[in-house]
Amino acid sequence: MSRRILITLHLLIAPILVTAQVLQGELNYSHLGIKFTIPEGWQGQEIEDGLMLASEIHPGLILVTTNDAQSLEDIRKQGSQTIDFGEGAVFSPKGALRPVGSNGLVGDFEGTFQYQPARARMGGVYNPNGMGISVIVVTTAEAWSQVHETATLDIMKSVVFSKVEESSSIQEWRDYISNARLTYMDSYYSGGYGEGSVGGGYSSETIIELCARGYFNYSGSSEMTVGGSSSSGYSQSGSQGQGTWQVVQQADGTAALILTFYSGEQYSYTLSYEDNKTYLNGNRYFVTREGEYAPNCN
Repeated sequence: MSRRILITLHLLIAPILVTAQVLQGELNYSHLGIKFTIPEGWQGQEIEDGLMLASEIHPGLILVTTNDAQSLEDIRKQGSQTIDFGEGAVFSPKGALRPVGSNGLVGDFEGTFQYQPARARMGGVYNPNGMGISVIVVTTAEAWSQVHETATLDIMKSVVFSKVEESSSIQEWRDYISNARLTYMDSYYSGGYGEGSVGGGYSSETIIELCARGYFNYSGSSEMTVGGSSSSGYSQSGSQGQGTWQVVQQADGTAALILTFYSGEQYSYTLSYEDNKTYLNGNRYFVTREGEYAPNCN
């Protein structure tokens, strides 16, 4: 029920959580506008993709992470298909999803975990004003019990959404890249030496035009050449469409540029600024506003 899930598989076999900071009880992530309670008997540790819970008395694990669902239908789509986590962890729905409150759905899944029979319960709660919550409980088929079913519901029912305490830097990013063209360029060429040698290279360019009225123009082109005394080739790709853009605060407090194409496809870029240079996902982009390098926002 989340677009990004990373599960530490060996915890199914050794569920005791070892951490310098044990998280229990009510947790309040004010920068996300999310508050929920860890069920009794479980304790948590923050990981890259959210919060991982384990227990000294109950086998299995629980992963709590954020989702970007905006409706029950979004959750239903994600929870009505086979989910492959990789490394022998594949789960398929078992029956229909069931409502939890007015903005959540939960369902049971069967499959394999480390290529062994396993069960899971997955639930999602959407937040129309921000990030929602997904809960995934997994254990072996033999160890599954009422405890795992109850834990999922307890977390989902305890979720409280509130207005996000947004960092001032998020608005600064919105102002900085609004009505601007963001350009990424990369190229490499090498020449051949001697008779029969082959030279070649590539060049690529991505242009993102962000308009103040909330829409963007996106174009990406790539060109590859291969040349020598006896061969040559050329290929190129062009425009990839348009949609709407926004700058949001990520779980770790950093800013991200989200491009949502009219087709529903979505691109996400973590924004950073260092030595007077702008970076998207670690790649240098040039920010321009005037003349021939101004964005097309007519």
